[in-house]
Amino acid sequence: MHKTRKTSSALIASHPIKDLGVKEEDVAKIFFLSCQPVHAEHRDDNSCAMCRLLEKFKESLEKESMQPLMRELKVKTLRMCSLDVPLLEMPTLESNFADLDDAISVQDEELLTFTEVLQVVGYPVPALLQEKLEAVLSQKRIPARHTRRSSAGNENQFLSYTFNKNIGKICESLSAEEVYALRKFITQQGETHEDMKEMAEAVSVIKSVASLQASKAMKDAAFYYMILFMFKSGNLTSLYTHQLESYLEAARSLLDKTKPRDTEHITKAIGQLKRYQITNKPPGVCMIFAMLEGREDGSKTDVADVKALFETEFNYDVLIKINPSVKDVKSLIAKLGESRNMFYDSLVVWFMAHGDKTHLFVKDGQIHRRTDLIQPFVDIDWLKTKPKLFFIQACANRRPRSYAQDSRGMRTSTDAVALGIDAGDEWKKKYLPHADFTSVNNFADTLVCYATMWYQPAARNEEGSMFIQTLLDALRRKGTDTCIENVLRETTYRMNSIVLRDDSDRTWRQTPYYESSLQKEFVFPKEN
Repeated sequence: MHKTRKTSSALIASHPIKDLGVKEEDVAKIFFLSCQPVHAEHRDDNSCAMCRLLEKFKESLEKESMQPLMRELKVKTLRMCSLDVPLLEMPTLESNFADLDDAISVQDEELLTFTEVLQVVGYPVPALLQEKLEAVLSQKRIPARHTRRSSAGNENQFLSYTFNKNIGKICESLSAEEVYALRKFITQQGETHEDMKEMAEAVSVIKSVASLQASKAMKDAAFYYMILFMFKSGNLTSLYTHQLESYLEAARSLLDKTKPRDTEHITKAIGQLKRYQITNKPPGVCMIFAMLEGREDGSKTDVADVKALFETEFNYDVLIKINPSVKDVKSLIAKLGESRNMFYDSLVVWFMAHGDKTHLFVKDGQIHRRTDLIQPFVDIDWLKTKPKLFFIQACANRRPRSYAQDSRGMRTSTDAVALGIDAGDEWKKKYLPHADFTSVNNFADTLVCYATMWYQPAARNEEGSMFIQTLLDALRRKGTDTCIENVLRETTYRMNSIVLRDDSDRTWRQTPYYESSLQKEFVFPKEN
């Protein structure tokens, strides 16, 4: 029997619930923070959450009233309360790697993000919604409530969309005049650029700067409406932010022509957009694979020191596997790939073992550095566009080259917007017709750092390996202030200054190196 969906009025009438008490000035923010920042292709059947939300924002802007969004918030709350969720035990990080099928559904994801956003903005979650939230956390074994060892004692803020939170901070910093300047610039672009006409027409519902000055709620709604439209059109993602950066620059220029003003906040916003978005708590998962058999000197120290830095100072979730087998490596990667881990913003992998140029040695054999370790991680769907860092402490002695590296072609598209792309005219003419900002090569956004150059040994004694200890020292001092490439350059510089002596009294120097396809700056987040 076909089940029809209740209308908004019927849902409100049949499920009375205490009002959330949300202020008008917060409703646009709540909706934006809890909206998945990716628009999925769909039929024109009114089932798309983003399209529906855009219509509600448009209606509020047209009427210069927040009532359409306030009513939609009540409908959303009632719909969340009507979900049927079974009760199970609470999860732990370790239990995430057991053999169970517990994929997060679309409705699970919506419930998780909505309830956390309510708390982040400062509103209590209704008891019925809280009960359903705890049930989903248990059933799906989501690592969002295990005990943190954060020195600041921060509670997890793990279940909302990182990029949306950063956009929300930008919105808070912008004045009504600056938001309207964005609208004005987009309108101007629509007059001369064919592919900007649709957005220019959309923003015409923002009627005047006076309406935005009169109400913070309307100012926020106008900004979020423009951002949602960019999400829908594929011109803004967490990775590809050049168009929004260009809009902000243009808005600043338009206002400077009339009255010089302090625009440091816009400069800061553009700088943040050029970095990977890392705001969730915990910000990522750190996996440590360590072979201690046959390399006991200093290896335990390395493991303990990596764990201490990432767990205590960087606030990462840390998972350690001592003396892993081939099966262990494959199993842990597979478990990490499950959707319940989708809210992590980054991945850091440490692998400590004997090895050569092509392989790393594990308990029962060997794994290929790239095809058995790096590639399975970068192929994880929820990690696409997120930074993935690999630090490999192993020798790289000579071995015949017996494999071909994998290469992949990018999808192409014939429709692209060049605004904000920093490139020459000839490059734009040649390549932009094939640009697609909605997908990336799996190996993008990856950095792999090796302890030593090919065919060279890696130094280690009872106090730990020189590579790991030098890198950890640099990360402690500068990891939250500068990008990872700068940290690695300092690590290489310092290691090259050390003269090592082997058992035969021969001297040598160890030179680490890295390869990177990171597209933005990666900086470890500071604790607030």
